[in-house]
Amino acid sequence: MNTRFHLPHRLIGLIVLTLSTVFLLALNSDGSIFKKGKYVDISNLEQYDDDLYVYANKLTLQGEVSGDLTAFCYRVDLMGGVGQSANLFCQSLYVKGKVSGSLRTLSQNVSIDGYISRSMIGIGENISLNPGSVVEKDVTLYCATADLAGTVRGNAGISCNRVVISGVVTGDVKIEAREIEIVAPAVITGNLTYISDQEAKIETDKGVSIAGQTTWKKPEEKKAASGHENLTRFLLRISAALAAFIFGLIVVRIFRPYAEESFTQLRTRFSVSIAAGVLGLIALAVCIVILVLAMAFMIVGWVLVTSDLAPVGSIILVFSTLMIPISSFLGITGGVILYSGKIVVAMLIGWLIMSRARADANPLSKGGLFLGLLVLALLFFIPYIGTLLYIIVSVIGSGAILLGIKNCHRPVWGSPHGMTDGTGSPEGQGQA
Repeated sequence: MNTRFHLPHRLIGLIVLTLSTVFLLALNSDGSIFKKGKYVDISNLEQYDDDLYVYANKLTLQGEVSGDLTAFCYRVDLMGGVGQSANLFCQSLYVKGKVSGSLRTLSQNVSIDGYISRSMIGIGENISLNPGSVVEKDVTLYCATADLAGTVRGNAGISCNRVVISGVVTGDVKIEAREIEIVAPAVITGNLTYISDQEAKIETDKGVSIAGQTTWKKPEEKKAASGHENLTRFLLRISAALAAFIFGLIVVRIFRPYAEESFTQLRTRFSVSIAAGVLGLIALAVCIVILVLAMAFMIVGWVLVTSDLAPVGSIILVFSTLMIPISSFLGITGGVILYSGKIVVAMLIGWLIMSRARADANPLSKGGLFLGLLVLALLFFIPYIGTLLYIIVSVIGSGAILLGIKNCHRPVWGSPHGMTDGTGSPEGQGQA
């Protein structure tokens, strides 16, 4: 039967948590080791006494990494050891070695034969904990199919289409799936709770042991609707991020000197950017109030013109006629600057991440902008907190733009792109 995997409503929060963790690790990785290439092979004779970041087509790790391992690859074969946690983002993942911390993976196909000293979080299509594999703490899986044939010495939480359990789980098991099979020689020492339209296939007559209580719940329509709503919101956030990416490319292309200065102001004068953003937000609110009042005064002026107070009505009409376009222009400009604020912040986030891999990373690169907007889009999806973060990011970024406009040198006509040499003189010209 061909089943389609629908994203569970809790999946988005987990992605946010995982990427936020990687982002924070990148920000604090001053002494880390970075490797990039088509194939990265670390032999069993190599040992890295720090965090390791890898960007490659294929990573084969047979040696030892004493710190965290973070990899963005098409395929990862982890045969050696990781002293702390592993954050792996790839198409195919195979783990036969030892992870002394937690394993967090966003991969299409995951196969585990090794040992994980702490917990495991897996997001993908097919995830298998093969016989002989051990996870010392909890396992959380979001996928299309899950096969647990190893040992989990903690709780297991699984949300997918099809689940097969034939291994050992020493804690509670919670499953949300369409098809559930618990086959011999499976052992669950805690409680089993599952949510499914159909009853799970449990081979108790063939040796399956469940020490705790078994509870079957059917999905509620309200919860299913909520999941679709969250998925729709997530897709809208990603679409908005793509729109902001295109808009950011256009802005950088046309107003590159101002974009560079805004980025510099945000990076070097962060607190001043906050203050400027707050003042800009207040000014925007004042413009909107003036616009509303001007429109109201225009109505009042038209009424007075047809009465005995025609001179007063004429003055009010002249005033409102002048104020409406002025306040509208300032309001639209302020709105555009406020919207562009997250683009400047995204540039800074993307640059901070990419500069860990390349010291000469371009602050206004397309890749950095896209990466920063993706991180922000995921953070903005967090309920309640995301809305607050959106406002804060927009205000801070808009403050940096205002400072950039204020401090950017005026373009000199006749100079390339209107750029100056940093002294106020056109590029290529000396000072008198």
